[in-house]
Amino acid sequence: MKRIQFLFLLLSMILLNGCLSTSDSKASIQVPESPINEVIEDINIYNEFLMKSNPKEQKYISSYKKYGDLYDSHDEKAAYEVIVKEVIPQYDVLINDVVNYIPKTKELKRIHAIYVTASYKQYATFYLIKGSIEKNESKLMADSLLLLGEATKEVLQYREEYNDLIKKYSKK
Repeated sequence: MKRIQFLFLLLSMILLNGCLSTSDSKASIQVPESPINEVIEDINIYNEFLMKSNPKEQKYISSYKKYGDLYDSHDEKAAYEVIVKEVIPQYDVLINDVVNYIPKTKELKRIHAIYVTASYKQYATFYLIKGSIEKNESKLMADSLLLLGEATKEVLQYREEYNDLIKKYSKK
C-alpha cells in the first residue's frame, strides 16, 4: 500500500514538473502589431518565470524521491527528516515564487490562479504527510493522497489552459 501511495505522489510531482518544462511553455511567440501585444509580452515574461522556476522544482522533486525511497524502505525517521528538512523548505521557496508572481493580463492571471491553487494543495499535501508520520496515522496519508489528486487535476487544467493561450497568440 505504501508503495502505491508513493508512486501516486511521485506521478503527481512529475505531472507538476511537466507544466514547467513543456516545449509549448517555451514557445517563441511572434509579436504582431496589435492590441494583443500586451498578452503576448505577458506570456513571454511568464515563460521566462517558468524556466527560472524549473531548477527549484527539480531540486524538491529530487528530495521528494529520496523521501519516497526512505519511506518505502520503512525508515520513517529518515523519511520524516527529509520531508521536514528538505522537501518542505525547498517547496516553500518554489511556492513563494509562484504566489508572488503576478501576471499583467487578465487572461494569464486567471490561468496562473489555477497554478497557485494547485501549488497550495500540493504544499498542504507535504504537511499532511509530515503529520501522518508524526502521529503514525494512515488517515492523514490517505487525506494527502486525496488532496494530491485534486492538485493533479488542477495542474492538468492549468497546463491545458496555458497551452491553449499560447496557441491562441502564437503565429500559426
